[in-house]
Amino acid sequence: MKTEFIRYRLWGLVKKLFGQNQSSLSGLSSLFTVMPEIKFYLKKDKQINFLYFDIKNFTHIENVYGWEICYRILMAFAQMMLDWKKKLEETGSKVEVIYGGGDDFILLVFSTSYLETEIDQLCISIKNSIITELKKTTYPTIDLHYSYTLIKSDGNENIEHLIYRELKAVSLKAKDHQYRAHLEKKNIMQDIIVRHRVYPVYQPIISLRTGDVFGREALTRGEKDIGMNPTQLFGLARETGMLLKFERLVREMVIKGGMKRQPGEKLFINLTPEIVNELNFRRGETHRFLREYQFVPEDIVFEITENHAIKDFKLFRKVVEHYRAQGYKIAVDDAGSGFSTLQVIAELYPDFIKIDMSLIRDLDKTPIKLALVEALVDFSKKTGAQLIAEGIETITELECLLELGIEYGQGYLIARPGDIETCPEGRIVEIVKKRSKVRELEKMMGNSQLKDIVEFNQAITQDILVKDMVDMFDEFPGIQGVVVIDKAQKPVGLVMKDRLYYKLGSAFGVALFMKRPIFQLMDCSPLIVDIYTNLHTVAKIAMERDSKKLYDYIIVTKDEKYYGTISVRSLLEKINQMQIELARDANPLTGLPGNKQIERELNFRLSQQTPFGVIYADLDHFKEVNDSFGYEIGDEILLIVANICKNTTNGFVGHIGGDDFILITEVDWLHEVAENIIKSFDEKMKIYFAEKGFFPEGITVKSRKGKKMTLTGVSISLASGIYNGTEYSNCYEVSKDLALLKGKAKGVTGSSHWHRDTNLSVNTEWGREKKRPV
Repeated sequence: MKTEFIRYRLWGLVKKLFGQNQSSLSGLSSLFTVMPEIKFYLKKDKQINFLYFDIKNFTHIENVYGWEICYRILMAFAQMMLDWKKKLEETGSKVEVIYGGGDDFILLVFSTSYLETEIDQLCISIKNSIITELKKTTYPTIDLHYSYTLIKSDGNENIEHLIYRELKAVSLKAKDHQYRAHLEKKNIMQDIIVRHRVYPVYQPIISLRTGDVFGREALTRGEKDIGMNPTQLFGLARETGMLLKFERLVREMVIKGGMKRQPGEKLFINLTPEIVNELNFRRGETHRFLREYQFVPEDIVFEITENHAIKDFKLFRKVVEHYRAQGYKIAVDDAGSGFSTLQVIAELYPDFIKIDMSLIRDLDKTPIKLALVEALVDFSKKTGAQLIAEGIETITELECLLELGIEYGQGYLIARPGDIETCPEGRIVEIVKKRSKVRELEKMMGNSQLKDIVEFNQAITQDILVKDMVDMFDEFPGIQGVVVIDKAQKPVGLVMKDRLYYKLGSAFGVALFMKRPIFQLMDCSPLIVDIYTNLHTVAKIAMERDSKKLYDYIIVTKDEKYYGTISVRSLLEKINQMQIELARDANPLTGLPGNKQIERELNFRLSQQTPFGVIYADLDHFKEVNDSFGYEIGDEILLIVANICKNTTNGFVGHIGGDDFILITEVDWLHEVAENIIKSFDEKMKIYFAEKGFFPEGITVKSRKGKKMTLTGVSISLASGIYNGTEYSNCYEVSKDLALLKGKAKGVTGSSHWHRDTNLSVNTEWGREKKRPV
């Protein structure tokens, strides 16, 4: 009875307040009052947006707090609806607020210019503002149901019937559980987007050849109280139809946050197939972001994720080619995780293929995974795509990838996602760099002959007795092993001194074996190699032997007949000698490989008869600057150039001497590497000389020809060519060709790049002379 009485009193007060027409206190209308205006508007073929709101669990609030509190809440609610009416009318919209009885309020927006997404956002904004304002009072916390509908008359149905039917439907819709759940999700996602409640993190991708950071993959994280991982965030955005808005926000935050990355580092940005097909994305929105935050398309790699979502490959390929034509690179994620990814690779011809972490996990322990990754390595060599191994977590996985020759890697072992300046683990970089030195050594060893370290020791036949073998070892104590051959001079076994004496030293050993033929005690499966096997292969096989045989002689044959032996000691001494030569040839200032290694690298590349690119770099006016400011400044400039060259390419970098450098890189990357060198060099020189206080007005110097000129800095000239081992057969021919090209590049004022017969200069002002070219 008490509840019914409260409801009766409350309804009486509200009815008295709002009445059937309009309340002087609240200023709210009833539906009856505005019905003529609604009819008139709809008959003119217009449409009206109905926004419906009511208070959740209002009866419970009434029972707990009483009718007076409820009355005050309704009055506050009414006032805020009027505030929203005024705010919307200031934008030019005609608006009415209707009190529908009980706790129901309706906002009529007489406008055709609103999209459905805008009406939905308006509802969310009204709801949030009302809840926020009421929280500031002493009233109990409330929550609201809301819904909306668009009413338009077809001219046949009674308008009053249409209005009441739609209002009933929108009221039920607002309280429907599934619909409410959907709106709540939209509300959450809208809040995330509007308040920027996500942030980017960046995971380094390093070169597995040099250890340097090649790029960074941008990943999305939500604030802790959101309680969703990245997959759930993007899933919610897709479910609520807000994926485009969400990815737009993420993309802008990623690019903005990536401004602090080092020059030359690529930024990998994840994109879902749905977004790639969106018109708004294709209209240059990303390009605008890049210009705003000082990026160029060549800095960006679009990483295609969720490959299974691609429905129309023909259309998708067309869109991807549109981006590629602008300079963007394309990567395909999760290679090896399913058939869909292989189809995407076959359709898109990506620049990078990211091997899924499911293949990398325990790669060193799983032969089938190893076989699959080896197949991807072969595939990449044939197609030109570069491989990136994801999810590296153990040293053994890394070592396996280094052995396979994978170009790039990322994972928790290298570095966890962090800010844009997150550095890879130092110990991991050292492992990669040491492996790089080993590769250099392997190339040297690959050209070395076994005959340089073969020892021509006397062999024995199989019928010699063990006692005679012992007498031989006693007579010649320097001999540690003897090869056993057959009548055709083919090696059939090996007797190592320490192992023979071990057997004879056992109980009854002498009595049992001394009078037996040696073949009964010899090693019947020694390591046998041909004289023409390269030293690298021999060293690798020898070091992989069973530990018991690690220091056994290596038997060398020629035409299948015994030729000599190699001791592990002589093999190690040869390797050590090569390492010394490698260090001796390196430039003492920059530590880069010198002329011998450069020649060896060029000859090795030419012998492969696979096209490769070469860039010859030479500084302009370096002598004049060196003479004017001293050799210390000159050395600092050379170190800057060396670091630029190393950071710009993952290929071979050598220091010819003085201010001349050489880079060997993949053909596809040749022009991009050259452009990045010029861009980075000019930027760093401008900063360097400004910090030193040099060249404020230019300096007057003498050129190499003895002419006076005004110099404002140092520029760099690049000459490049593509070689494949057919037109040019040795390093000297390549060097001669590059020298001619360099002469053309030096004739261009400022930093320039000359490729064959084409001047590809980057037109920068830095480093140009004020009066005339040399």
